[in-house]
Amino acid sequence: MTNLTSAVTQVAPSVTAVTLAADNPSRIGWSFVNDGASDCLIKFGTAASSTSYTARVPSGGGFYEVPSYSVRGVRVVWNGIITGIWVGAVTGTSMATEVSL
Repeated sequence: MTNLTSAVTQVAPSVTAVTLAADNPSRIGWSFVNDGASDCLIKFGTAASSTSYTARVPSGGGFYEVPSYSVRGVRVVWNGIITGIWVGAVTGTSMATEVSL
């Protein structure tokens, strides 16, 4: 049996790109709740911006979960850096949860 760990991190909204999750080769899941006052643009990679992002998470409790992919029959998720940037007001807080092996 494999033991999993979970880490929940509070994230303050910012109009400059911030790291939401560092590289983690042991990551098997990651989710994000945006309780900020404006939408958050998240990116699988460095330097999320209004012209380079993976997903837009709406304000007021929007939820995003990293999708899983099947590679040669093995379930994998993005395990590189995840960054985010908010598109307006920087009030409120957001929560990122990472599950690892």
